[in-house]
Amino acid sequence: MIRNICAVLVGLIAGMAVNMAIVPLDTLLYPMPEGVDITDQEAMAVYIENLPTLALLIVMVAHLGQAFVGGWIAAIISRNSSMLVAMLSLIHISEPTRPERIG
Repeated sequence: MIRNICAVLVGLIAGMAVNMAIVPLDTLLYPMPEGVDITDQEAMAVYIENLPTLALLIVMVAHLGQAFVGGWIAAIISRNSSMLVAMLSLIHISEPTRPERIG
């Protein structure tokens, strides 16, 4: 039981590390223009509309990598419930941002 709990925690941490390693590539390759305020919804919408497809694919690869690596690491650490532990490691800890909460 303790091993499975540790497997989930290590899977979450490993997945987050993969995500945090890939997402900054997006800002390095496609930085935000000077003077864009991230709290301005219209400015952010224009910025995202003008991003190339590759920028959006990088974000998708980061999230898929997080899920794959986190689940894989958790399944390797767990001995008896590898599928259950892998699925539990895919849970996101943070609450999703809702548009009405911005601004």
